[in-house]
Amino acid sequence: MERKNGELVTAEGREKAELLDVVLDAAEQCGYPKNADYNSGDQEGFWLFSGYSKKW
Repeated sequence: MERKNGELVTAEGREKAELLDVVLDAAEQCGYPKNADYNSGDQEGFWLFSGYSKKW
């Protein structure tokens, strides 16, 4: 992910529900790609959102 003055550091959540892997696999079985880089310009597919948080 990019911001105005360089890269913005993002990460996936620390905890992930077990059901999320099942949903990603089911979507792939239906013909949708797994797309870990949804900022690449090709946004078709399923993946988990990355997030950003900073303690001030």
